[in-house]
Amino acid sequence: MNEKVPYAPELSYSKDGVPLVWFKPQAAKSVPYEFLSGNSALADVNNVVAQITQFQVSFFATSVDVAAKLSLGSIFSTSGSFGAKAIFYDAVATTDFYAEQEADNGAVLYGVRHGTGARLALRAQNLKSESNLSYAGLAAQARVSGAEVFYEVQGIGIPPGLIQDLLGVIPASGSLDSETNYTKLDEFLRTTLPDFLDDLTKPLTVSEYIVVPRTKAFGSTTGYSLSVNFAMGQLARRRSLVDALKNLDDVDVVDGIERQLVVHVYLQMAGLSDPQSDKRPHEDAARRAKEWLNV
Repeated sequence: MNEKVPYAPELSYSKDGVPLVWFKPQAAKSVPYEFLSGNSALADVNNVVAQITQFQVSFFATSVDVAAKLSLGSIFSTSGSFGAKAIFYDAVATTDFYAEQEADNGAVLYGVRHGTGARLALRAQNLKSESNLSYAGLAAQARVSGAEVFYEVQGIGIPPGLIQDLLGVIPASGSLDSETNYTKLDEFLRTTLPDFLDDLTKPLTVSEYIVVPRTKAFGSTTGYSLSVNFAMGQLARRRSLVDALKNLDDVDVVDGIERQLVVHVYLQMAGLSDPQSDKRPHEDAARRAKEWLNV
């Protein structure tokens, strides 16, 4: 992986040659950022643990080429990457911190968040369908449809040795074609890790980690605003993600509304891990959406 990418995960190897990948906390400093509500401020990263606001499971996908260029895991390489997808599931206790890393020409390269938890990074190729990139959908394609899906569990503020302890008998990287690996990884993300983070007797370490940039990934500022407003309106009415997307198809004016961003907002606000969820959002998610709409 390219060590020069700021905020990229650190790569080392065990004595057995196993890759150890984690988002190691950066040197403490104050940096400009903005709350997700849009307010500018300064983040004191010496005390970011006290700023944790919620635990959430979120999802994003990109090309393997982009993941390789950003050094997002040892399983990503531009070699033989044609048609391959890089898919990430983050189970993280996050703060409201958000910043963007820019190139010299001002182009947004990626977003940066603060949190503690873990990332399940997947490299998927030979997919029969890309319409369902949920964790269960990818695992099913790996087991029965001939897709090749490789995974890597990366700590966010949690060192590799502790991540392996939490995983138990399954390795931190491998293939998703095993029913045991699929089940144990799902249990790790949904139960083991949240229980660990809820244990107030254990000190937490918050780290910076790379996420998909909000505006760069979803087109123009106008399109971003239209998409977020639409998603928030659907969330406020406690409509499922599936129903929200159906409503998007039914409305007369959809120019500028990005389906991918609607899905992204739902996954973030409702704490969903399935981009085709038919479950109604929790009342807390609806309340937060109403508060956002009333700002």
